Amino acid sequence: MESLFGCKFFVVLLGLLSSASSQVTVNVNLSKDKAQVGDTVTVTCHVTSQSDPISLITWMKRVEHEEVEIGTNKFVNPNFKGTRRYEASLQYDKKEPGIITFVLTIKNVQPVDSGNIGCKIPANSIEVFKELTVFSPISELVMTSRDLTGTHHMIHAEGQNVTFEEGERRKFVCRVNGSYPAPEVTITVGKKNITNLFEKKLTLMKSGDVLGLQALTYETTLTNDSLEISYEFSNKKLQCKATVPGSSYEPMSQSILVHLDGFTPKFECSHVHEANLHEANVQIRCVVKAEPAVEDFQVYWLEKGENTSSSLSQGKSDGHLTAAIENGETTNEHVISLNIDRVFSQHFREYVFEAENKLGRTQHKVTLKSEKDRQSKSESYRVWASLLLTLILSAIALL
Repeated sequence: MESLFGCKFFVVLLGLLSSASSQVTVNVNLSKDKAQVGDTVTVTCHVTSQSDPISLITWMKRVEHEEVEIGTNKFVNPNFKGTRRYEASLQYDKKEPGIITFVLTIKNVQPVDSGNIGCKIPANSIEVFKELTVFSPISELVMTSRDLTGTHHMIHAEGQNVTFEEGERRKFVCRVNGSYPAPEVTITVGKKNITNLFEKKLTLMKSGDVLGLQALTYETTLTNDSLEISYEFSNKKLQCKATVPGSSYEPMSQSILVHLDGFTPKFECSHVHEANLHEANVQIRCVVKAEPAVEDFQVYWLEKGENTSSSLSQGKSDGHLTAAIENGETTNEHVISLNIDRVFSQHFREYVFEAENKLGRTQHKVTLKSEKDRQSKSESYRVWASLLLTLILSAIALL
């Protein structure tokens, strides 16, 4: 019986507390939630009570899992008052006794003021917080790399010319310090964004001895443990750039100019070439770049219905086909061409262009297709599309 009475008493008490909380509403507003150093920010805690007026609120600041009391009502605790930037006040509504507005003013805001700021009503177990961000600039950006054995470490300087071997793998790190909120960091090669190739790590740093008045900054690290220096990096700028989002602070960046200590031949030409049957003087041209320059080349193809292949090299001909190589616009550039004096049906096939220098041999495949086939396919598509449109319009007319 006593146990049953105790249970009923607890339920009634819980109901009373819940009822009391439901009769109090709290709204917290910031004059600005993102501020520059030197701004003034006003935090307003607007309390409405349908029963007895609220006589006590506590101003609080929360950063991650740490919570610090700023003051109560219109009083500011010594640590915050000592900054001479924190002031608290309250205003009663003369017409509505149950409405009180508590105001916390922070003058000349500094990075130490960032965090979640709000008010608590201890008697009603109510708390409401809003986040205040005071922008802090980036203080440092450093880009480093090292070989995978860890024996050759480089701290790169802005605009530094750095030479790598093609295909070399290195650990690249871009470290950014000093930003609040967390910086936006991008890594590019030329105009290509390669940020997705890096693993990002964010660490919130606190500096200062006074709890609740510690400057907040981020240490941001982007890392690729095995970045391949491919041909697309050659003579391009590898850049790490960081910005403080939403702020007026200038971005900070660091870049190096990548050079390759030689590379295997690279072809620059389409994989498809078109010609008409019996067309005269058809030429398939491929620009090939290599460092050191190309020493040897050939063009070959598979004979139809056979496993044997035929090939051509400089100055050689095979019936209607001749292969040639000539100098390009630079010392490491050549143009390889396959000339067909008259196109017959057997010439519509796949050709393999092959070039070699001291670092290796590279292949590039080009298919010679009939232009008539493409036109025929285009015409078939137009007929099919026209028929489909006619069917759709007929169906609509029957509705």
